[in-house]
Amino acid sequence: MIFITTLYNHIMKRFLRKALIFAAIIGLASCLKNYEYTVIFRCDGGEPIPQVQSVKNGNKLTQPPSMTKMNYTFGAWYIDADYTVEWNFAKDVVTRNMRLYAKWIENDHEHEFGAWVVGDGQRTQTCLLCDFTIFESLAFVPIGSSASYEVSIGTFTGTEIVIPPLHNGQPVTDIASYAFARSNISSITIPSSITHIYVGAFAACKELTSITIPSSVTYMSASVFEGWTKFQTIRIQTHKTAPEGWSEGWLWGSNAAVEWGVD
Repeated sequence: MIFITTLYNHIMKRFLRKALIFAAIIGLASCLKNYEYTVIFRCDGGEPIPQVQSVKNGNKLTQPPSMTKMNYTFGAWYIDADYTVEWNFAKDVVTRNMRLYAKWIENDHEHEFGAWVVGDGQRTQTCLLCDFTIFESLAFVPIGSSASYEVSIGTFTGTEIVIPPLHNGQPVTDIASYAFARSNISSITIPSSITHIYVGAFAACKELTSITIPSSVTYMSASVFEGWTKFQTIRIQTHKTAPEGWSEGWLWGSNAAVEWGVD
């Protein structure tokens, strides 16, 4: 009887030990499956710069948007800086933190560009000899969960700006803090979708001789036109005086002339 009891205890200990090991393996596998790795893209001068991606273990990467680089054509993404192993976005999966490196192939010609094509807060210019395209855009940032956007200058280098009333089908309602400050813009068109203009939005815009603020603007922060001189003009549509929602200091730091009630 003692022998049987001892044997039983021995068998149960072995069984429990193996069960615990098995459970630990299952738990570890589950943790690894849900573990997220960070993938950084080294673009070697290409634009736009891809965002860092966080990817769960064993999942595929999202292929970054197309990039451009002056006098080069994009080749592929590689897992090493020596370009020996190409990454296949359709098949390869992420199993560790890693960097991907962009390989560029030098063109056999210098680019000859056509005219800029402008629209919807963007502009493009394409080489007449190949498909290389320069892309510039205003920056549009979602505003919380309000299904609207704020706008700033982004990568746009042109001097004439037309803010679109919609972006991705949603209204553009805010001009961000210091959105166009110290830029070289010479003209800007503000749509009636804009309701909020924040601090320093047009500060020190020395090439901008005049600006028209639509009557839709219900909020104007302080020092929006800081650095403007008496040779610059701010035209306010409809309103004869500053609306109630405008800061008392909306004109601080500015000597610009103000015209009220313009059409």
